[in-house]
Amino acid sequence: MFYFVVGLVVVGYLIYVGLMKINVKPLKISCPCTFVAATVLSVILFVTDHKALAWIIFFLGIYLLFITLMAIRKSTI
Repeated sequence: MFYFVVGLVVVGYLIYVGLMKINVKPLKISCPCTFVAATVLSVILFVTDHKALAWIIFFLGIYLLFITLMAIRKSTI
């Protein structure tokens, strides 16, 4: 559980640093909301001993966040 929480904090900080570079207002709001929802769901699943499913949901949230950040980057170029 400790490594899971430490991993969430590190990934969250890196994502926060990436989000500070976004200038598009609607995407700046919806992008972290998707990741936060996936993170909360994965923590709940991890605590209730659904560890494999928690990791899948967490990485799916990171994947969706990555796609959104790439779309923002392409729209600002």
